[in-house]
Amino acid sequence: MNHADLNALKRRVFETPWHDPNRVQLLVMDQEEAFFRMWMIRGNELRQFAPLQPNEEDEGFYLES
Repeated sequence: MNHADLNALKRRVFETPWHDPNRVQLLVMDQEEAFFRMWMIRGNELRQFAPLQPNEEDEGFYLES
């Protein structure tokens, strides 16, 4: 899914009529990112839960050897 429209994917997951939406977990990693993000449905929104930090833009994220 390297060429997936991630916003469309997240919208589709959110709009799906899940039996128990609080148990749905979506792991997404954009090709420009270095790790997965976990999204979950809470209330009336799809929210990113983990990781919120660190960010690839943070100083020291990429350790030089």
